[in-house]
Amino acid sequence: SASELGKAKEASAAELVKVKAAGSAALAAKAVELSTLKESGAAELTKVKNASGVELASVKKTLTGELVKVKEESASELGKAKEASAAELVKVKAAGSAALAAKAVELSTLKESGAAELTKVKNASGVELASVKKTLTGELVKVKEESASELGK
Repeated sequence: SASELGKAKEASAAELVKVKAAGSAALAAKAVELSTLKESGAAELTKVKNASGVELASVKKTLTGELVKVKEESASELGKAKEASAAELVKVKAAGSAALAAKAVELSTLKESGAAELTKVKNASGVELASVKKTLTGELVKVKEESASELGK
């Protein structure tokens, strides 16, 4: 029985060594597999980061180019609008100046014709007044002479 027990112990010990060795081998294989996964994962992550960086740089460059174009187009449009406004202002000023000059000529003409008309009226009034005076003076002389004649009789 002791001999059986010794044999069983030895068999168990041998089995335990085998199990330990198998476990160690499996653990070592898993450690290698894990290490490989880590390396490939890190490499893949690096690729993704690099690709993202390149793509991001490309997107930035494109957007910057578009922004510059938009700014240039806006500046150009603003410049055109300013030029058109300035030209329109010049036209309006010229039209205003021309209208003002025409009104000044019209006013001057009205003043001259008004002055001429006033002179005519004054002259006509003067002549008419002189005629009325002459007539009245003549009438007065007649009345005086008739009165004197009547008195003398």
